[in-house]
Amino acid sequence: MASPARTAEYRKKVADTRRNMQACWEVDIEWNLYPQHIKKGCEQVGRALSVPPSAVISGLVILISFFISHSEVKVEETAWTEPVIIWLTICMPTGCGKSSIFKYLLKLVGLTRTKLKVSNAAPSWNLDEATFEKMGALMNDNGGRLLGIYDEMTTFLTQINLYKSRGQVDSHDVAVFLQLYNGQPWSRKTVTGEANFVMERTTLTVGGFTQPVVARQMIEQQGSTEKGLAQRFLWMFPRPLFARFSNLEPVDEKFVESLVDLFAAQYQQTVTSSGATCCRTWHLPQSYDCFVAKHDTIQQQLERICCQDDLISGFLSKAKGQILRVAVCFHVLFGIDAPHDIPSEISTSALQAAINFTDVCCTHASLIAGRGHLSEDGEATGTVNVDCDDDQSKETARYTLLLPGKTLNLTALNNAKKFRNKGNKEGGLQAFRQLEIAGLGTTEILTIPGQKTKHYTFQKVPIPEDSNKLCELSSKLMKYDVSVKIYADSLAKDDAGVSTSRKRPLESDE
Repeated sequence: MASPARTAEYRKKVADTRRNMQACWEVDIEWNLYPQHIKKGCEQVGRALSVPPSAVISGLVILISFFISHSEVKVEETAWTEPVIIWLTICMPTGCGKSSIFKYLLKLVGLTRTKLKVSNAAPSWNLDEATFEKMGALMNDNGGRLLGIYDEMTTFLTQINLYKSRGQVDSHDVAVFLQLYNGQPWSRKTVTGEANFVMERTTLTVGGFTQPVVARQMIEQQGSTEKGLAQRFLWMFPRPLFARFSNLEPVDEKFVESLVDLFAAQYQQTVTSSGATCCRTWHLPQSYDCFVAKHDTIQQQLERICCQDDLISGFLSKAKGQILRVAVCFHVLFGIDAPHDIPSEISTSALQAAINFTDVCCTHASLIAGRGHLSEDGEATGTVNVDCDDDQSKETARYTLLLPGKTLNLTALNNAKKFRNKGNKEGGLQAFRQLEIAGLGTTEILTIPGQKTKHYTFQKVPIPEDSNKLCELSSKLMKYDVSVKIYADSLAKDDAGVSTSRKRPLESDE
């Protein structure tokens, strides 16, 4: 039987994840960037299945990535080539339609196999024969490509021995798996000759579903950041759609037929007349200023937080390539009306939509991990609806918000016992992150020369002069039962005996 302390800790973890998940729901993809017929098609599927349209288009990205296997993006006048391999996880609570989307995607795959006149049964890799070598053999028999769609993503991670007794750091299978993200060659040669294979090109497409609590555990699991496992995935946390019975409607079969025609046409272009697989190269549009600007923005962000937050650094670094990967998938999808005549030059509209889509996925991953919003200058990107029904968490956040000073230093405050009986350092850090999600400040991670430990500071938002922004701030503060006047007084006060400056080396956070 679980101890009361562990039970309380679990409840707090669930409450924190719920708040973070609701923050994700406030950040959705910009549908105005998508062609009208694609938007309407995803919305119609969403109404039919009672699922959010952003989950539908995320699933289509997964499928397209597989059906254009062995594709790569060439960035002209550079040495940069990016394989079009998508790993994506759709995260929704229980009862929100994960299985409905899963079955819809499987239906599209089955109809495409029928369209291609594939008579044999699709080979599978299940838990009864769960060896990593088995997966390699299946890929080899299918031209170096494999599509994995999982109703529960943890099923796949178990199959690659992610949960060994000493964790993923010790798993050789995971080391090979991580290399497949970039389409690396894979070979296996044994004395017995069983399950031997040599693949010069690989395309492992992974798509799956899971619950937000599980997703957070996957992202924060020890060793995941160091290995870059979580950062290789795109994480989508769409707001659930609870359609009433009267609003349900049949799936638009014309949209289904168009998707199947598109998938089949693209798959046929990856196979030569002799049956061998071939590599397709895609190019950026002649004018790709939007990508250059986004690339440089990410580089500036990385320069600012380098060696401070490895989790976010990893997501940002991978985002540059993920934009190109998603752009090809969108380019193909946007050409659904002419599936046999899709040019190799990526459209600007597809590139812009991919930038936004990847931004949303990175922001969702950051929010669910409690890091807050991502932006160029570190400020919150928008107002987030934060649930404050956890009284203890809310009270700690309110207490933190009213501590004197404009900038709070977690180490100094913790050393002065300011968070005693409030969770100590972890309680203070959680308050920092909750307030950041609420749009009431920003958390920064600082390092001291000669020290390996990280030091956290919280910069409170200033009182705005604009009346509209002041009303917005007042609304945020009221969630914590704080008036603008009381908050302004806390900003004006000097720190009473607790140094939050950096005039001398700080003591360790550890």
